Amino acid sequence: MPIRLKLSIVVGLIVVVGTALALLIIVREPLQITWHRYQMKQAWNEHCRSGNISDYRRWRSHLEALVELGQVTKIEYRFHDLQQPTEESKRLFEDFHARNCPPYLNYYYAQLGTGPEPIVLTLWYEPAFHDQWITFLKQADKATATVETRP
Repeated sequence: MPIRLKLSIVVGLIVVVGTALALLIIVREPLQITWHRYQMKQAWNEHCRSGNISDYRRWRSHLEALVELGQVTKIEYRFHDLQQPTEESKRLFEDFHARNCPPYLNYYYAQLGTGPEPIVLTLWYEPAFHDQWITFLKQADKATATVETRP
């Protein structure tokens, strides 16, 4: 095989491989986002069918991956005025369950102690709803609360 043909093949391979790598770098993040959203939906559907905690954990891992990719916002909101167990906190969580609040993907709340204590709420939602959530939570709390955001 002539050297010129060998050189043409090598250069052609370098161009093809280089182009493929460049495309992979460009589309990698959108593919990851699509994959995590799909896997999250599948895991949730399985969890709803079976009630299996491992499906829920799988769902949460994909949710956290979307947080890392900047597709989901995760905040920890420490209420100052709103405590539990109170009628106000009961109404807040009734609003959550009835979806009388901005859209969310998941939430978790913890009571810090055994008596009436401030609520600490961890919330996951689409970034487009951030301002609505901050307004909603501050209105529920009626005070300036501490918010830690992970984009």
